[in-house]
Amino acid sequence: MEEIKEVKVVEEIENKELVKPEFKSEIKAKLKGITQIEDNINDVKEYALKLSEYYNIKEFDEETLKDAKTERAEVNKFKDKVGAFRKEITNKFNEPLEKFTTTAKETEKILKETYDTINSQIKAYEDKQKKEKEEEVKSYFNELCEAEEIDFVNYEQSNINVTLSATMKSLKEQAKKFVDKIVD
Repeated sequence: MEEIKEVKVVEEIENKELVKPEFKSEIKAKLKGITQIEDNINDVKEYALKLSEYYNIKEFDEETLKDAKTERAEVNKFKDKVGAFRKEITNKFNEPLEKFTTTAKETEKILKETYDTINSQIKAYEDKQKKEKEEEVKSYFNELCEAEEIDFVNYEQSNINVTLSATMKSLKEQAKKFVDKIVD
């Protein structure tokens, strides 16, 4: 099982500076050993095979019918007991795996939520930057139109594609080219 060590909890320092938590070791998960199951299931299987063979040969008649019904009930009880032991051992064996799986899935969910939070903050910031850039280009476009005394076109008609990677210079050049085409 993985033991998470050396994780600093997010805390505020006296000067209100936020400290990012750090995980300083590798993520690890390994089996420490496979539990040995102490059983006699092979002996039980051997008995079941011999019993099956016996009853495949044996024929019941009117005199032995009562014994056959008793034997059938005994075989069914024995089968149920083997099934109950199998389920019990399987459940006990799977407990550590289920615990690990649950913890791992919870951790993945927390990390996914953290990823989504960071991603939404990045998107909000980039959208704000893009909007500010577009407002500046739009203002420049309107100034050009006013200077050239053009009032029959608007910024949207220029189809200037404002992106984060586009420079302000290139965007203003696009606006100027659009207005210059109208003037010419």
